[in-house]
Amino acid sequence: MSALKTLGQGNTTFYDKTNLERFKDLCAKPTAEQTAFFLKSYLPYLQGEFAALFKLEKAFRDFLKEAGEGREDFNEVAAANFLQKWGKTRTAAQRQEEVVDVDLDYNKRISFIEYLLLHYKVLVIKTYYELKQQNCPYNLNNDGVGLTGVGPVLLESLFTMPTESEDFRRAVEDFNNQKAARAAKIESLKAKSLEGGVQGLSALNELQQMEKEDITHLNRMEAILDTRKKGADKSASKQTQEELQRKAEEEERVKQNSRDRLAARAAMFNQK
Repeated sequence: MSALKTLGQGNTTFYDKTNLERFKDLCAKPTAEQTAFFLKSYLPYLQGEFAALFKLEKAFRDFLKEAGEGREDFNEVAAANFLQKWGKTRTAAQRQEEVVDVDLDYNKRISFIEYLLLHYKVLVIKTYYELKQQNCPYNLNNDGVGLTGVGPVLLESLFTMPTESEDFRRAVEDFNNQKAARAAKIESLKAKSLEGGVQGLSALNELQQMEKEDITHLNRMEAILDTRKKGADKSASKQTQEELQRKAEEEERVKQNSRDRLAARAAMFNQK
């Protein structure tokens, strides 16, 4: 075990400096905002993982509370423990090496966005090379378990995904705001349910009902976001086609003007 790297023992030489600074800023944001950023980048590729993503976020938050550090990220030990509980089966050595690999800012802490890059490592890498229309040089078998040395690719993928439309970004932000409001209400109901009496019982009943509806709510929101995404794609495609048509018409206009000038010169020459 002594031969393994520990968090913070990395070299940022191979990382794009601009992306690295953006990543540090992202890691400093609340967990919900990190989730929203990941969602905006990879929603079309999650394919049924939507509810699982938010279940993972809730588990991460719960682990943070248990850690009792009052922070939005884990230390090395807590990160490895979280991975053991929520990730694929790994050896202790693999967990440590993979956690180190996603500590992209080398601050000896693991934020949720870093954990997401580990948890969805195969999806992130595969999508990156598909969009670049290049063969992936990594072995992605076994769900990427044991795969390390991919930090720079994960970072570049995160910040080079196609820019979504403003409409889709707003849809994601609206969803995130609804999720935050729902979470706040659940916390409020939990507190009221502990007061006892009629109001406490009423709060407990409402709380249980909301918790039962969580998956249904997420599935409904996933469908809404997917519809907005498809609409944005169609709009973008239409705009692209219109732009290509305008360019073609402009090129034809320029060519016609050139032909007219040549014809005019030829006519003047023939008159001499």
